[in-house]
Amino acid sequence: MKALFRTAFVAAVLAYPIAGQEEEARGRPEVVDVVFSGNESFPVDTLKRAIVNRATECGTMFLAPFCKLGFDFAADRRYFRADEFARDAVRLRLYYWQHGYREAQVDTASVPLGPEAISLAFTIDEGRPVLVDSIAVLAAEGIATASLLADLPLRVGQPLSGLVVEATRDTLENRLRDEGFAHALVLLRTDLPRDAYSASVTFDVDPGPRARFGPIEIVGNTELSERVVRRMLDFSEGDLYGTAKILEAQQNLFGLEIVQYANVDTLPTAELDTILPMRVEVSETYEYRVRAGAGWSTADCLTTEARWVARNFFGGARRLQVRGRVANVLSESLHDSMCADAGVGAYGRLNWLVAADFTQPWIFSPRNSLTLGLYGERTSLPDVFVREAVGMNLALVRSLARNTPFSLSYRPQLSRLSAAEVFFCTSFLACAPSDINVVQGANWLAPVGASISTDRTDNLLDPRSGYRGAFDLEHASGWTGSNYAHNRVLAELSGYHGVGGNSVAAFRLRAGWVGGGAFELLPGAGDVVHPLKRFYAGGSNSVRGFAQNRLGPKVLTVSAERLLQTGADTLPACSFVDVVALACDPATLEQGAFTPQPTGGTRVLEASFEYRFPITPDAFEGVGFVDVGQVWDRDESVDLSALAWTPGVGVRYYSPIGPIRLDLAYRPARTEHLRIVTSQVAPCEVSPRRPQCTPFVLASDEVGPGFVLLSELGLLGPTMRFETESSFQLHFSIGQAF
Repeated sequence: MKALFRTAFVAAVLAYPIAGQEEEARGRPEVVDVVFSGNESFPVDTLKRAIVNRATECGTMFLAPFCKLGFDFAADRRYFRADEFARDAVRLRLYYWQHGYREAQVDTASVPLGPEAISLAFTIDEGRPVLVDSIAVLAAEGIATASLLADLPLRVGQPLSGLVVEATRDTLENRLRDEGFAHALVLLRTDLPRDAYSASVTFDVDPGPRARFGPIEIVGNTELSERVVRRMLDFSEGDLYGTAKILEAQQNLFGLEIVQYANVDTLPTAELDTILPMRVEVSETYEYRVRAGAGWSTADCLTTEARWVARNFFGGARRLQVRGRVANVLSESLHDSMCADAGVGAYGRLNWLVAADFTQPWIFSPRNSLTLGLYGERTSLPDVFVREAVGMNLALVRSLARNTPFSLSYRPQLSRLSAAEVFFCTSFLACAPSDINVVQGANWLAPVGASISTDRTDNLLDPRSGYRGAFDLEHASGWTGSNYAHNRVLAELSGYHGVGGNSVAAFRLRAGWVGGGAFELLPGAGDVVHPLKRFYAGGSNSVRGFAQNRLGPKVLTVSAERLLQTGADTLPACSFVDVVALACDPATLEQGAFTPQPTGGTRVLEASFEYRFPITPDAFEGVGFVDVGQVWDRDESVDLSALAWTPGVGVRYYSPIGPIRLDLAYRPARTEHLRIVTSQVAPCEVSPRRPQCTPFVLASDEVGPGFVLLSELGLLGPTMRFETESSFQLHFSIGQAF
């Protein structure tokens, strides 16, 4: 009891500086520096948070230049509180005492730096800590199991911290209650001989009798039936009591979107009663919801969407959602000003989505749910492909733990592709018009997949701590009903950690591989990968030094006319014979004569690091970041020296719909060796299929004797050295990058 009182007292004293508000100056000198010396066990930042008097400092790293120039608005000014200076020394001693340093002494000194400034110093003699030399848990036989004693917070050899000791006692009690010992009590005894520097800690366990769930009372439900609520509990009357079952029941109820509030708790009983009646209280929200919104980003230009949700569709907490979305609005008109990453031409037309999703929340267990979705859409990847599709998403999801779903899925879709012809020529080896028509026709893509993800962050939209992870496996082939075949693996991990104040260090790592198979409608195509399943990099949520999808494999396109064109003082880049043989080397042409076209790749590696820091207390946040990544195609070896590094800075504004993000990234100059695609040229020979021969006409009106321009594309044999200069890339979007 004495230890518990001391812990509460220390916590109250240490909380005071946080709860207290800084007063105005009122003639007091400004604290320009607070110096700690002698502290070896705890960092300065930790000790600063234990005292009231703190030094004036720059509001954020972003404002540092303004602080150096003397702008008052940039500084967070602090003034000396003489009445708290002596108490600060006591606070530091209590802090050290609570963490096992019983001999710690603190001396203070203040050094006036004129009539309006002062420097404070704390000299600490930590002394020798009291160490834990033994830990004993006294419990009846069969109670002290390995699971009860595993990974306790307190360890032998640590300083005797009262906070850690109390955490260990709480851990033991919680584990016992989760095993059915609802009345478990753990008593604490610490043996600390006077003037000794070691201590033995004993936990005396009184588990009490095992308890079981009693009658279950359900209140507050109006739309949901009692049967639906009971089956989401996953325990029933007579089952062994466990706190984990109660928490899981609350999570299951919260998982029903119609439930706004849920509480599962025991009702009062006689002391040590082994039958515990339960009360389940739920509060429901509106059964139907309609939402609409609009936005803008440099990648999708103007967008708008709407959705209607029924959260108790035909009862049983079933969920039906109907949604629609339109993107690329005015992308062509605003491409040069506001929508630089959006497409033009076919890629800049309206993208749309219409979908209906049905969810059955209980399949033999409250941990299982079934989702069926039907959709139709048009989507484009700028300068890569346009896809029109209708399809279905069928997924069985099981919750393995909190925010950790595992799913098995089947996603068949009938899609029609439109793309730059060079994409089909390089990715499918389909260069003839007849072959391109086959690839562009309606084909089935029907993968089966398995995925697992977890989210251990503290905030969905703007995490400040924790981590996220996801791992996906996918397979498509003839037996799944797919015209395309592939195997695909993708993994992603993100982590977030608070760094002093309200700053956050965050990282993201993404890696993927896809292997293609035969395309059954085009036997000569070899192993191909559907464009939707290839990897692309670059953009506001990828390597930000590049525009959308502009990092990774690409080809250069150039017309045959340009290869054969002559000028007043120049010879053609290639001869007719070389162009016919696809052996032309166009290195003499300027780079402006070529158009880069992304093709995507089969392996991807990306990593990002961000340091997020507050600019203002509530609304604005600054970011410094470094993105690195690359995409490789199947005929390229993974070369880490080819990774593109792009540093940058950004600003976030915290709006009601989430962080609005503006990022500016620097892209260093790069040199790539790229393949070249051009239209083919053939000798002009009169035949029954070609009764007339139209001469090949160059852009300069010169007639190429005996040659015609074909509609078929071809890959030139030589590659070309293609250089891009260093530049900056701007991105505007909603939501954090990761």
